[in-house]
Amino acid sequence: MRIVLFINIFLFSIFFQNIQAQEEVESPPEELANKTWYLTKLVMDEEEIPFIPDEEIQKSTFSVGSISENIIEMVTVAYCNQGSTGIKLEGEDEFYFGIFAYLAYENDWWCDLEENNDFHYLYFEEFWNNPDLEIESLGTPFHFSYEIYQLENYQELIVTNDNGDEAYYQNIELSVQDNEKNSVTFYPNPAQEEIYIENLTATAEIEIYTISGKKLLQQQVNSSTESINISNLSAGIYFYAFKRDGKILKRGKLLKE
Repeated sequence: MRIVLFINIFLFSIFFQNIQAQEEVESPPEELANKTWYLTKLVMDEEEIPFIPDEEIQKSTFSVGSISENIIEMVTVAYCNQGSTGIKLEGEDEFYFGIFAYLAYENDWWCDLEENNDFHYLYFEEFWNNPDLEIESLGTPFHFSYEIYQLENYQELIVTNDNGDEAYYQNIELSVQDNEKNSVTFYPNPAQEEIYIENLTATAEIEIYTISGKKLLQQQVNSSTESINISNLSAGIYFYAFKRDGKILKRGKLLKE
């Protein structure tokens, strides 16, 4: 009987710790403000599109200023260009977002890499300033809801537009979230028929996407995985991501020859 009781207490403690590991913050507006948030992924039309750092774009930031009477006067969103606007807070989990005033114009804002320009357009013009979602009667014409969760060592922000599309952020830079990604080896790149993975410390998943965000491959991998066959992929540029328990360990580009 005491053994059963001990097991039940042990299982309950694990369950309770898992609940505590991710819980919604008590005052979202205060937690939203005065922070720089780092983009981790978009979910557009229910398709997950991870943010992939590269030699041109190492991070994408959503910088939020201070609150004054439910108004945040300065918000800056950065990718190929930077756009600034304001936020009008509505209750504890909604805000209205203004039209961007870009900090660079004409050809100054374009990325050099085509896939970065594609992501920039999706992020700025389809998620944040989608003309189909504009509420014409308001000075801050785009409506969003948001949630902020406290995880073990960082916070996660999820912003949702009126199409149901989502942008995920965290309040620490991607490079300091998980040290394992520095040791995971992915080769060859460029690749032809197969790719190889080394230095995984535990079972994970690899996902491969087109540059438009369509998932083409999802496969479990571990230290004994000899190779992954990619012969069915057409020649071109792809994104890859290693994940474990929903967290991204490492991501980057794959060139298929």
